[in-house]
Amino acid sequence: MKLLQLMIIGVISGLGLGSFLKLMEQMTSKQVYTLLLNVDYIPVLNSWCLNEFSEFMLHILVSIILVPSIYYSLKQIGQRQSIYTYMLISSLIGAILYVTTSFSTRTPALYDEAAFLLWILGHLLFGWIVGTLIAMIVKD
Repeated sequence: MKLLQLMIIGVISGLGLGSFLKLMEQMTSKQVYTLLLNVDYIPVLNSWCLNEFSEFMLHILVSIILVPSIYYSLKQIGQRQSIYTYMLISSLIGAILYVTTSFSTRTPALYDEAAFLLWILGHLLFGWIVGTLIAMIVKD
């Protein structure tokens, strides 16, 4: 039951991140949603002919895997499940992933500060959604 709850939280938070980045890309023309869906640098996937929906479903799949992985990793090391911990982890993952922008011509420039800020804000939102929903729904 707990794993299913965490997977559903992964879907919801993935939808939140994707929606935020899509809106920001539409409002600012910064390619942050494109970066979220980008698979140009992933062997095998980069040879598939994927449309936006397929790329978004890959993002959701990653969220479904990531949320339980972080939750159980934090439990394993005895770390308290706080909203701020999820926000920190999510923003760190986002900062690391932002470097992949250098592997594609479709994504923001590596040193585009506005795009980086939007990207990090989106990942903070993801972490906030995850932490909030875990606090509300998942009981130990």
